Amino acid sequence: MAQVSRGGTANIYSDVALATTGFINLFTPTGPVLSVAVISGGTGYTVGDVLTIDAGDGGATGKDAAVTVLTAPGGIVGTVSLLSAGNGYNSGLGTQTYATTGGTGGGDCTIGVSSIGPSLPVETTVKSITASMIANVAGVQSGAITIQEGNTILWKTYCPPWTAIAAGEGGSQIYPVNETYLPRRILRVRYLAVLNATTAAVNVVWSRGGG
Repeated sequence: MAQVSRGGTANIYSDVALATTGFINLFTPTGPVLSVAVISGGTGYTVGDVLTIDAGDGGATGKDAAVTVLTAPGGIVGTVSLLSAGNGYNSGLGTQTYATTGGTGGGDCTIGVSSIGPSLPVETTVKSITASMIANVAGVQSGAITIQEGNTILWKTYCPPWTAIAAGEGGSQIYPVNETYLPRRILRVRYLAVLNATTAAVNVVWSRGGG
């Protein structure tokens, strides 16, 4: 996986097809915490403990989020309530796990952030995508490329199938995309192997914030 903070080029490198899929994350939105769940209850905690959720992906601003321990049978945190929402967190494509500090426990309780509040979308332009594949066996080689917001497909293309006479042969195709998005969830480019080609490299040229 590759991620570039503002734009330029990013690559999925080798063995993507062998692993079935590969991703390039172009933009991960962050925001205040809306809902939480206990992932690991840790040890030594007490009802009423206030636990700070470690800094979100947005940096130090994430330090503000906190939960209150509601139940802790045997010192293991069972349930919590959100005390302060903070900012700078993300929920990934499902639930993002964060460590906690504070309270009477051993610092080993982890909290999952399953949703975040609205964050200001950032204009993201995907300028072009280049797909290159090297065959591991003779025969037809192919793959599919999508641009996705979360798990929603925004753009999709199939690499034109080509027939390799022998292993080691390569093929490459460039796609001018020039599509601009305002994502509220993770914006990413996904490569999926369709037929054969063991080694694949996908390069994306993109920019954020109108750059």
